[in-house]
Amino acid sequence: MADAATRTFQVKVSLENAPDEMRFGASVAGRAEMGGAPVMVLPGSALFDKDGKPAVWVVTASSAVELKPVTVDRYETDRVVVSEGLAKGDLVVTAGVNRLREHEKVRIVEGEGK
Repeated sequence: MADAATRTFQVKVSLENAPDEMRFGASVAGRAEMGGAPVMVLPGSALFDKDGKPAVWVVTASSAVELKPVTVDRYETDRVVVSEGLAKGDLVVTAGVNRLREHEKVRIVEGEGK
């Protein structure tokens, strides 16, 4: 469970044949790489409900929007982690999703809130 103040996790690691500098009780900083499928992290405002299932609006090459069903891996405080349904390079609408209609043309606004 994440620490409420730091939003970090405490882990315990055992190392075989650790160097002498890493004696019991020593403070050691490290990094762990965990395998897994790629995911996309989106603001919660990007999520749309389609017949009780999660979806997002994706902007096509013709500047129209299409609703794509997605699989949500997990919900976090203000964002969602999507594990399936999006491809690398997909442009996802993150604001005003409840006002859109399928194949509606949109204009991308550069700057704040991008």
